[in-house]
Amino acid sequence: MPLGGCRATAQRFAKQVERGVVSTAERYLPR
Repeated sequence: MPLGGCRATAQRFAKQVERGVVSTAERYLPR
């Protein structure tokens, strides 16, 4: 597996996790 593809997959996974954390935070911490 090339390092570039691994990095792209890691970035995509991090973006999904960040979106999930943001949605959860907005649900539990309304502003």
